[in-house]
Amino acid sequence: MSFSIDYDQRHDCLLGAFEGDLNKQEVKAYVQEVVHRAKENNCKRFLNDLQIANISLSIADLYETPAMVLQEEFDRTWKRAVVVKEGSDKTDFYETTASNRGISIKVFTHKNEALAWLKT
Repeated sequence: MSFSIDYDQRHDCLLGAFEGDLNKQEVKAYVQEVVHRAKENNCKRFLNDLQIANISLSIADLYETPAMVLQEEFDRTWKRAVVVKEGSDKTDFYETTASNRGISIKVFTHKNEALAWLKT
């Protein structure tokens, strides 16, 4: 697992990138670091770049992840964009599941589109 999370002052958002196997345990560590960085920068907008990650989450994991994320202080005032590679499966399911729980989230395949959406 390898990830980076930086504050982008120009876009006023956190930029996260994940590389390697993304599983339930890794999501928890990643989310904890995002929350820490968000507090440091007083920012609740997050672009999560998963284009080179190997997403190895089951449908059950994807269903449970939004609830876990909300427990880690990702409250409903956050706005999150997720960027995945073309043809990624299960991302529509995750977006719908998270949205149904009141999370402002949208999945994209292009980083520029995701950044534009975060600004709205």
